[in-house]
Amino acid sequence: MLEAGQERHEGKVTAAVEHVTARAPSATYLGLAGVAMGGALALFLSGRREEAIFVGLWPLAALSIGNYNKIVKLLGSERGNGRAWTAHSP
Repeated sequence: MLEAGQERHEGKVTAAVEHVTARAPSATYLGLAGVAMGGALALFLSGRREEAIFVGLWPLAALSIGNYNKIVKLLGSERGNGRAWTAHSP
């Protein structure tokens, strides 16, 4: 846990993920989740239950990435705005 005033520095992988996800509008992830749910339903109704379960898990990932994207856009990133995250960041 961070103490008051301590900074947390993000790694190269995190910076790369933020760079890629920041380019996509937030609605993209909601759309991907909807398409995956529709695909899962179609697979389920066609009797392909295992494939439907597999595809049905994709919306969780899409929505999680969308949430991460929204948080980075709202709060910024240490590389994006020159501000490091601290224990007191909103």
